[in-house]
Amino acid sequence: MNELFMIAMMAICLTLAIVLLIILILWIDELINKPEKAGPTPEEFFNKNNNKKIMKEIIIYTSDNCTNCFKLKWILDNKEIKYSTLDAKDHMDLLISNKVMNLPWVQVDWEFIHYEKFINDIETWK
Repeated sequence: MNELFMIAMMAICLTLAIVLLIILILWIDELINKPEKAGPTPEEFFNKNNNKKIMKEIIIYTSDNCTNCFKLKWILDNKEIKYSTLDAKDHMDLLISNKVMNLPWVQVDWEFIHYEKFINDIETWK
């Protein structure tokens, strides 16, 4: 009976060790594969001479018959801010992964910004 108890205890210890090893592997995998926020460094993002943001690229994700999309493009055109547009249907996986639920969305370098926030801060994006 004593041997049976020892075998049971060894089996329990082995099971716990395997479970802890699996948890450790999953944790390490998450740390390694965790996507980091891409984008410019603060030095690249701010021009030290005048503290205005330097825009490398503005992309507007739009759809057909989107009144807010037309409004945003009209504002950018009037402010003479350069941008490009992409059809949201062609980039659904990217938009979903960045939790974009309505259009238009603006991508400034690698950061996704809701269009209303972008419009409110429009003077800093020149």
